[in-house]
Amino acid sequence: MAKISLLLACHLRHCPPKQLNTRILMLRSPASIPPIIAVLCLGFASIGSLSAQQPAPDPTQLTANELLSAARGAYDAGDWPQAESLFQSFIDTYGGTPEAADTSRKMKPLLVISKLRQKKYADTLELLEETLKDPVLDPVSADELAFWRGICHLQTEAHDPALAAFNEFHSGKLPYVISLPPAHRSIHNGRRVEAIILHAVCLILKEDHPAAAQFLGEQIPNLRQLNREAAGRATVLRLHSLLASNDDNTALQLVKETFTRLEEISQIVAFQTLSLQLGAKLLEQERFYDSIACLQRIWPKKRLLAHQQTSLANFKTRLAQVQKNPAQEYLAFQYDGLITRIEREIKNFESIPNFDSALRLRVATAYQGLYRYREAALILDDMLQNMPVDDIVIAASLNLIQCWLQVERWPNAIAAADTYLEKFNTPENQANIPTVHFLRATAFHSDRQPYEAELAFTTVHNKFPDHELAPRALFMEGITLLEQDLNLEAIDAFNETARRYPDSDIIEDTHYWTGMALSFDKQHEKARQHMQEHLARYTDHPRYRPDAKFRIAHATFALADYPLAITELRQFIDEHRGTQFAEEAKLLLGDALGSEGKIDEAIAAYLTIDRDANPKFFEDAQFRVGNIYKLAERFDTLRDHFQTFIADHPKSQRIGEAVYWIGWTHDTSGDRDLARQTYWKTIDQYGPNPEITGIESILTALTKLYPGEDGREQLSKELEALIANSTDSNPTLTLRATWAKANLVQKTDPDAAQKLLISLRPTLDPKIHAPLISADIADALRQANQLDPARELYTDLRKWHPRALEKDRAYFGLGMIALTQKQPDEALKHFQRFEKETLGSSLLAQVYQIKAQLHRDKNRYAEAQAEYEKVLEMPTAPRQIKAQTLLNLGELLVQSKNDLKATAYFERVYLSYGRYLPEVASAYWQRAQALDRLNQPDKALEVYLELAQRPDLVAQSQQQDAIQLLNQRNPQWRFQNNAPVQETKLEK
Repeated sequence: MAKISLLLACHLRHCPPKQLNTRILMLRSPASIPPIIAVLCLGFASIGSLSAQQPAPDPTQLTANELLSAARGAYDAGDWPQAESLFQSFIDTYGGTPEAADTSRKMKPLLVISKLRQKKYADTLELLEETLKDPVLDPVSADELAFWRGICHLQTEAHDPALAAFNEFHSGKLPYVISLPPAHRSIHNGRRVEAIILHAVCLILKEDHPAAAQFLGEQIPNLRQLNREAAGRATVLRLHSLLASNDDNTALQLVKETFTRLEEISQIVAFQTLSLQLGAKLLEQERFYDSIACLQRIWPKKRLLAHQQTSLANFKTRLAQVQKNPAQEYLAFQYDGLITRIEREIKNFESIPNFDSALRLRVATAYQGLYRYREAALILDDMLQNMPVDDIVIAASLNLIQCWLQVERWPNAIAAADTYLEKFNTPENQANIPTVHFLRATAFHSDRQPYEAELAFTTVHNKFPDHELAPRALFMEGITLLEQDLNLEAIDAFNETARRYPDSDIIEDTHYWTGMALSFDKQHEKARQHMQEHLARYTDHPRYRPDAKFRIAHATFALADYPLAITELRQFIDEHRGTQFAEEAKLLLGDALGSEGKIDEAIAAYLTIDRDANPKFFEDAQFRVGNIYKLAERFDTLRDHFQTFIADHPKSQRIGEAVYWIGWTHDTSGDRDLARQTYWKTIDQYGPNPEITGIESILTALTKLYPGEDGREQLSKELEALIANSTDSNPTLTLRATWAKANLVQKTDPDAAQKLLISLRPTLDPKIHAPLISADIADALRQANQLDPARELYTDLRKWHPRALEKDRAYFGLGMIALTQKQPDEALKHFQRFEKETLGSSLLAQVYQIKAQLHRDKNRYAEAQAEYEKVLEMPTAPRQIKAQTLLNLGELLVQSKNDLKATAYFERVYLSYGRYLPEVASAYWQRAQALDRLNQPDKALEVYLELAQRPDLVAQSQQQDAIQLLNQRNPQWRFQNNAPVQETKLEK
């Protein structure tokens, strides 16, 4: 009963005493009753309110008239116990006399009301039923008591009789209804409406919720026509019944239908609270769309309270108005009860913590369940920015980071994590701080910011070494070090993970990735041994078994043991088909077979690669096959091969590369015009698409197709027209064409080329555009001393294209920037990474020279000499660089006080590299100086003479120095015909 006591409160007040008394007096006219009764009735009509403060009279000392007057006075004063006692005394004393029998019968309704006002429902029922059976009971009183009969049964928890009473009342089956005076019809209709609602209340109390929901569903449309406020209360009860019946679909439909009528719901707080319960239930059932549909129809707490307070104020105004009209006293009791319920609902609702944040979090969670993380993130972000901080907002903020991670909005995730750490890093909220740091590090890592990720992961395991995420954070620190090419440092991190957290579930991961680090560091023999050890150590359900076996074969291939690599790769392919490394193994197998001269087998291996399994390795294989045909000078076969590739794979991103080789075969075969047509057609078709690679190779190749001055002028005009036609509509094509124009004028006007390249920086997107263009623009910026944008572009090139051929220029450029900014250690670090990652680069000899000079500057002569020796051992190093290296080695030996050995290096310069005059002149001079320091003046004189007499060195300052020195030592030297002169002529 307690859960609906307030709902019933208004129904217990529908019998105003003055009204009921007036109705009873109207039962018969005074002329039709005995004189004494007539006097009593007249007295009844004229009696005023008896003061409740008067002492209770003794019924035995009162006459019949006095007793009746006293009872009426107590009744009017609301002294219900006194009224009950006096009415009962009158009935007991005079009810048996014929003269007072009729008056006693008429007093019984008043006695009933007096008892009911004292909540004596059980004691009153018998008398109430007896009174209702009075055949001459007037329709007005019968209507009132019939309504109270249902309430009495309800209050005594006799739900079935109450249900029958209310059903009889609202169904219109009571016979007296047709006899009600017109003035009382509206009163009856008001009670009938309440009887409908109380009918439903009975069903709810019987826990027959399906029947209650069905009954209310049938009644609400009619109620909405009779009384919208009552229809609103019925809607609240129906939603409650539907939820209790687990009829969630109908409940959701009711929420949707009612949304446009929320203004009509007097108990809107109750309705929306039930809606929130429904939305949460649907969310738990993973009915995410339905949950969103429900939850999005719930108002914010502030709006709900404002609406409910407005409704409450309106009812209070109505109550004040009807209290002034005795005829509307039943409405006063109705409004009074409703106000009481609304005030209690407001109080309870205001005590609900975090209503708005809980609502928004549930909506966001539903979107997450639909994998619509962006919508979830936007909701959560709005919570974080605009809602007051509470536990749910804090939880939502953590959820926000995860949502941004799911939609790969890495900067947003980082910003959300930073905001969380700024706002919520308090002593009472430390539980989630390590997780937030870890998620922040994960965002940096996913955003390809390995250095920042490294620092963030380090924070986790350093500040929170005992947290469950600490081992993984330390492991991930090692991964980020690998991504920065700090392979040895990564190995240290993996080893530290195993040492600090030997029982962690990532020990197997650290051991495997240690082997990977050795492989990345090109320590292939150690990597092979480590992976073999890994297979021997982890035998029970090893996580990395296929990966480790592939790495063993990969290391064998890298060690150039091709026969063994072929065996291992074939075995791996047979045992691990369908794994992530199977197609790469086929590619390596083709390379190994090709290296052994087994060309047909190599082609066969390449052609077994499954495009669906790995499109990248499939296309790599196709271009390797094409290269075989090129080397074999099977140009027609090469052209057919790539034409077939384009026809079979028209959406391939490497179509530009294929077209390049087709055009190359046309040019090689002497059909230059067809090559030009092929290239221009491809540029027009695919040039605007940055995803199509090879367009840059085609643009570069055009330079060879337009030879001579006239050809370059014609090509320049073609490129300018292309730029003009694409500037507004095709920024990528404009970028490519302008880059090609810069390359075209590079030799004839390097300043103009540099300006063109720098002008392209705002258009360039390093993520999607060719790394070759990025490298050229970065070089131009560096050479123009715009070091910061150059550094940024080199870094982006490495970030977005870690395997591009141009990564050598990125490392080289970063090193040169560090040199310019007088950061030799930083420069050396970049050059060392260059050496490890790009051994085949044409810049390698220059890098060795720079590294040697850096070592020389720090007096590390042995390290410097080792770098110089690497240059001399390079068969591909340019001869001038080798001459410079010999010169540098001689100077290094001079610095090391080893003049004798230095003379040999100086001599090699002018004997073997005579065409490089600045180096030759310097070598002559420095060798002669070294001989002087060795006290060999005759030999020194011979070298000075040779330097002075070489006509091709006239422009070199060292010859003038030699002449001046010879003039001082021997003024007659010009007239001497000695051996050195003859040697010079012989050499010449």
